[in-house]
Amino acid sequence: MEPSSSSLSSLPGSLPTGCKVWLGNLSSRASECHVLKLAKPFGDITKLDFVYGLNARGERVPRGFAFVTFSEASSARRAVSALDGVRLLGKAIKVSVANPSRQELRALVADSPALGGRRKRTLEESR
Repeated sequence: MEPSSSSLSSLPGSLPTGCKVWLGNLSSRASECHVLKLAKPFGDITKLDFVYGLNARGERVPRGFAFVTFSEASSARRAVSALDGVRLLGKAIKVSVANPSRQELRALVADSPALGGRRKRTLEESR
């Protein structure tokens, strides 16, 4: 399960740079509600990716991290500054701007001639 991110660049159809925040070292007792309660004071949240895995018995269990996407990069920066090191359910959490996913990096390279990709041409440019 690989969540997406738009932290390095503004890709077509994505939010501005730096809107996605990674929260790590979450307690196994933490839930989506805990994360939303922490992040909500910093701005409008457009998406929450609370990451789960499967244990040996095939049960869904939290993997200890989540991604919160804010509507504005300034909200994400405020959240990172204020929440990094805060204790949640007895554990100090780690908070930073999220790295882009492999899929987003591929899209960035494919659309950028400077990175070796090909820019999409219009019909008139291809003549």
